[in-house]
Amino acid sequence: MKYEIPKSIEIKKLRNKDHRHFVVLPFKAIIDKKVSAANIRTLGILAAYCNKQGFSIVGLRTMASKLQTSYQNVFNQLKKLEELGYVESRKRSAYPGIRGNLRRIIFDDSIKWDDVKGYMLDNEDIKHIVKVNKINNFEE
Repeated sequence: MKYEIPKSIEIKKLRNKDHRHFVVLPFKAIIDKKVSAANIRTLGILAAYCNKQGFSIVGLRTMASKLQTSYQNVFNQLKKLEELGYVESRKRSAYPGIRGNLRRIIFDDSIKWDDVKGYMLDNEDIKHIVKVNKINNFEE
């Protein structure tokens, strides 16, 4: 009797298809004359990475690569959006294993950060982010 070990399976690395077809933006940001086109683009890319409550931990470098601009430009645009009251950010997210600032798009001025902080990210969001971070760190 003869045993043959089969050839190993070749594992192909596939990227998940991007299912983002639209984003939700605050209407007041669109009609505000103080908000530039670059601000709207930055707000749009931030919104593309937000959960249903408007929270996001997307990095500035990721946003810059999607917008095909510099890291510093995205930083300046977000700073202006914060000054105008369309974005709020907190240093360092509250979740272990996740680096970066936690940002929230403000759709309603009457709803404050403390009112919604319990709904920032659910367990599925956190598991997915940690998994992606591990994969990205492994590639580097």
